[in-house]
Amino acid sequence: MKKNKIKVIIFDFDNTLYSGVDWTTTWSEYCKQGLRQVMKDYSDEEFEESLKKNEMDVFSNRKVVNFIFQNNLNMKEWLKYRTETLCDLDLTKAISISNEELKKFKKDYKLYIVSNSVMSNIISVAKYFDIDLSLFEEIITNDYSHGVDKKFYYEQIIEKEKISPEELIVLGDDKITDLVPAEELGAKTIYIKTADYTKKSLGL
Repeated sequence: MKKNKIKVIIFDFDNTLYSGVDWTTTWSEYCKQGLRQVMKDYSDEEFEESLKKNEMDVFSNRKVVNFIFQNNLNMKEWLKYRTETLCDLDLTKAISISNEELKKFKKDYKLYIVSNSVMSNIISVAKYFDIDLSLFEEIITNDYSHGVDKKFYYEQIIEKEKISPEELIVLGDDKITDLVPAEELGAKTIYIKTADYTKKSLGL
């Protein structure tokens, strides 16, 4: 990868700038509780029937967001729940990228975060790991007004920075949400499996 071709790097946040969290049980239950809050005007019976009808046996952010769209529910209620109620994740065994490594990225590129998380969660996790968010030009959180994936936000950054898509690279752990939208624009992508990476190990 030619370094002088890339001018901007966009990072996802969860499972990209930090990783090693067991999301299975805690996150699924958190999402279910949030969806119940969105559907607070439904009886317990109506709620459970709706979940069964939509085959919502496992919960994730993407599944909940799609469920809300498909059933014409209030997305603002989901975002309000996520902003006001932090998921109690066990971060003790997780790892994060260091500020020293982020500074190496920043030396050559402009850095952005585009995340499907909410700002309160990003700030909380960054504080736990001492991630210096000031190293990023902007932290963008998806309000889903332009859909589930992040293409709209990538396009905004391309326009703001006056770059071509080929001068952008996106780092993320979710191929569908993070990487495919970038590739559709013509940007480069790197699939992140763990936050234990460096600028050099990525070939940047």
